[in-house]
Amino acid sequence: MKKIKFSAMIIAMALATTACNNAAEGTHNEAEHEMHDHEGHDHSGDMEHHEADDETAMTETNLDVALATSITTDYLALKDALVNDDAEGAKAAAAKIQSALTGTEDELGKKLLFDAEHISGTTEIGHQRDHFEVLTKNVVALNTQVKTGQDLYIQHCPMAFGGKGADWVSNNEEVLNPYFGDKMLRCGKVERQI
Repeated sequence: MKKIKFSAMIIAMALATTACNNAAEGTHNEAEHEMHDHEGHDHSGDMEHHEADDETAMTETNLDVALATSITTDYLALKDALVNDDAEGAKAAAAKIQSALTGTEDELGKKLLFDAEHISGTTEIGHQRDHFEVLTKNVVALNTQVKTGQDLYIQHCPMAFGGKGADWVSNNEEVLNPYFGDKMLRCGKVERQI
C-alpha cells in the first residue's frame, strides 16, 4: 500500500513538473488578480481598454520606423525586467515608451501610451504584467505594420492569466517568461516570427 501511494505521489510530481512544457502556467491566480485590482489603481477605463484588445490588430499606425524601433527596444527592456522580476526596471523601461509617445495623435500610439503609463506608474509587478499583456498586442500590431528590421519572435504561455494565455515579443528564440519570472522561467513556446 505504501508503494502505491509513493508511486502515485511520484507520478503526480512528474506531471506537475512537465505541465509547463505542455501548457504553460498562469501568471497569478484569481485571488492574486483580485488583490491587484484593489490596490489603489484606477481601473475605470481598463475593462473598456482590455475588451477592445481584439480590435488592436485593426488599428493602423502612422508612427515612423525610428519611433517604432525605439518603442520596440524599450519594450524588450521592459520584457527583460519582468523576466527578472524587476519592477523598478520595468517601470523605467515603460517610462521611456511613455516619454516617446506623450502627445501622440496616432491611434495605435495612444494604445501603447495607455499601458506604458500604467506600467510606469507602479512598482506592483502583477499590475505591470496585466498591462504588459495588452502592450504586447499593440507592439505586435506596430511591428506588423512598421518594419524595423529587427528579428522578433512572438512567444506564448497558454495558461497565463488563469488559462487565458498571453503572448510576449522577444528578440531571440530562447523562451524566458515575463509573466512568471523566476517562478517558471522557461514556460512557453515560440509561436512565430514577425
